[in-house]
Amino acid sequence: MKKFFFTLLVVCSATNMMAQMGLTCDNPIPVDSNYQAHVDGPCEIWYTANTYDLPLNVYFLPDAENSDWGPEVYVDFTCTPGVYDDPNIENLVSTVVDFGYELPIELLCDPVIREGRNAYDLNIGKFYRDQLTRFGINYNVKAYVKVTYFESGRISLRPDTLFKNCMENSYSIELGDTLEIEANDSENVFVVSLPNWKNDSIRFVWDGAEPLRMFFATTECNFTPSPTNDYVYKYYDIAAETPLKMYSSDMEKDIEASKDGGIFFAKMVSPSSGRLIVEKIPMTPPAGNAIKLEYNKSVDVVVDNQMLFAFPKTWRKATAFVGTKRFEMQISNSHLFDKSVAGVFVNSYTSSENNDFYAVGLTAAEMNALTAKALDNYLYVRFVTLDPIVITPQYWEVSECVDKTHFIRPGLATTITTASASNVYRINYSELRGSNLIIEWTGYANMTTYIGDTCIYTMSTSDKHVIYNKRFSRQGSTKVDVSRVNSWASRVDELGYLYVRFNPSISGQVTFKIEKVAAPDTIYTTISETLCYGESYEWNGQTYSTAGEYKQSFVAANGADSIVTLQLTILPEVTPTKEEATIEAGESYTWNGKEYTEAGEYTITLQDKNGCDYQATLVLKVNKPLSPCLQSSIKLNVGDEVVINLDSAFTVYAIDYAAWMEQPVTLVWTGAEDLHTFVAETCVFALAPYNKYVHAYVPVPAQSDSALDMEALAPYVDEDGYLYVRFLTEFEGVLTVNN
Repeated sequence: MKKFFFTLLVVCSATNMMAQMGLTCDNPIPVDSNYQAHVDGPCEIWYTANTYDLPLNVYFLPDAENSDWGPEVYVDFTCTPGVYDDPNIENLVSTVVDFGYELPIELLCDPVIREGRNAYDLNIGKFYRDQLTRFGINYNVKAYVKVTYFESGRISLRPDTLFKNCMENSYSIELGDTLEIEANDSENVFVVSLPNWKNDSIRFVWDGAEPLRMFFATTECNFTPSPTNDYVYKYYDIAAETPLKMYSSDMEKDIEASKDGGIFFAKMVSPSSGRLIVEKIPMTPPAGNAIKLEYNKSVDVVVDNQMLFAFPKTWRKATAFVGTKRFEMQISNSHLFDKSVAGVFVNSYTSSENNDFYAVGLTAAEMNALTAKALDNYLYVRFVTLDPIVITPQYWEVSECVDKTHFIRPGLATTITTASASNVYRINYSELRGSNLIIEWTGYANMTTYIGDTCIYTMSTSDKHVIYNKRFSRQGSTKVDVSRVNSWASRVDELGYLYVRFNPSISGQVTFKIEKVAAPDTIYTTISETLCYGESYEWNGQTYSTAGEYKQSFVAANGADSIVTLQLTILPEVTPTKEEATIEAGESYTWNGKEYTEAGEYTITLQDKNGCDYQATLVLKVNKPLSPCLQSSIKLNVGDEVVINLDSAFTVYAIDYAAWMEQPVTLVWTGAEDLHTFVAETCVFALAPYNKYVHAYVPVPAQSDSALDMEALAPYVDEDGYLYVRFLTEFEGVLTVNN
């Protein structure tokens, strides 16, 4: 729609540029390390940059706050379309279509939110620069960039030179480093190169008094460390007692998602100073004296299948075990290779011959499935061979399959000889989808065709990488119907290819032809799921935790577009419950089918009527039993008036020490003779000042008063907090406890 919305592009007015510059490709605006300007659209402006400056980052902020019109970017290596002075570029243009790209490159900016409103960004990545290198262009080439603006706004073009400046002015973080972080420092920038760590799982250990927040950003080093900053890719909180762990599998995902090959800029912010230690998570050595395998490091294998090797479970990428001769390989999660033991598996693989080398290739999905079964930190390997050989484990990127295979175009004949059995070919699946595939063979002898999902596989129906095989008689032909061809979609590699091998007994030609068929009707399916609060739903690699309606598109077995709708309902959070109860000592309290006898707070997880978990808490109090002394004694409280006579000598009074200590207490006596007061730590004692249990003897004169030294009695208070008193007098009187 954008191309047809404006029928006429007017002359641009841009600040910070010379008059009339940029109106044509003959007079483009040179882009330095940080070009910025304001343009009055709609219009077109030409810029020029060099291939050494890639990646080129385009940032556009429209004047209108709710703009729906982002720029369109055109990139080419000539001013005149189709005219290239450099023969290498001419070669690049004619063959780059094999990779799914065409020159000139036309790209749309992606909508983002910046400064609280709609904006548009584009990263012309280093992939294009790498493609130039692939075709022998390893020198600096001028590139022409035309930007079509559909409305006015602020443009910023930042080539890779800005990234280089960030690298030069940042501190690199390596494994084993200890970083001194100052309190509230938001200026220092660190470079985190995940490719240097991707084979290791690491942890960040922080010893500051307050938590540390670590921000990761891509391409931009002069960023404000804030969770809402557009440049911030991820951020982590690290407490002193909780190290942050980063596993190799997570790093692989971040490397693939980053714009600069896994290079991140980091800022560390904490209210307190401290040290941040970056260390490798230690892995225990492999068991059974196994020899540890490393990528790109060769090992000698003798004719003895008992030799034991191991590779760490941190290997998550596609891997090829490349040998100098044919071999078989066994992988197990136990160094004993004993399948009779529960949990132990043994998988066997046969090497295939590919262009004069022998290899067992495992895709990333297969490696993930294997490492997920690891019982310790390693998987164990045995090689079976008839001759001594050298085997080298290697990363096996999808691009390597492209480099090592021959491209087959539909409709063109490919000559196959007996020597071609070691060759592997590739076909672009997008050209086959939705069509019948017709394979024709012109040879006068039998020939078998094998189609696989990777370039490393054996020509055998038992090889799990083989998704189709067909034996042709002389001058044979076969049609693979559209439903089967469409089912191959799940086996296509990341670049969109399937791979073909031929096993002829005589030379001939193979032709792949496409027979288009009418597209079937779209299939619509609805999935309804209800989750408890806080749960998430995994669906085809995506995680959903918010209620709503989500759609995903697939290809059905018959080639029809399949649109599946997920209707996700999130139930409200269940409020936790709290119950309080009090029992006497020796009693029990039954709660949710269990008896409790001890005082304390108990929390269990229950389910409501919807099956959702919630927390239920019981606060149980247990009254202590009265001691025998408290059960046979009379409490004497502050403010009491008690008649004391000769018979009272057999009565024991209990006084609450804490209550009597709250304020001074005086014993007031009205009797005609002295009142003898004995204070003891127990209720059984003799009325004598020298008795071992008596800790205070206080005579209260007749018709007078006296005070007890309560502080001196503190060591003798019993476990219930009481002291015990007996009184002796000859004549009756009244005792008052005054405060």
